[in-house]
Amino acid sequence: MLALTADRLYVFSGQPRGTGWKIGDQLGAWSRDDLRIATERGKVSTKITIDVVSTGEHYELEATRALQRSGFTDVFLAELTDSGAR
Repeated sequence: MLALTADRLYVFSGQPRGTGWKIGDQLGAWSRDDLRIATERGKVSTKITIDVVSTGEHYELEATRALQRSGFTDVFLAELTDSGAR
């Protein structure tokens, strides 16, 4: 589970619960200025690549498009990759 503020990206564990999610432990947090994020849209999902410049950490995630409600995922990913929005 990703959470985004003006300055930071947070990652939490999470599990589906009924029609929602149960958010668990915080797994990471980084300054947005320290991240290089790219997305690659596919037919079923969008690949998200997150690189932490200062540490060399590299993460690859997938955001499914099948369960997207009201375009939230597209809006979130646009904000996530928009370095000019800060």
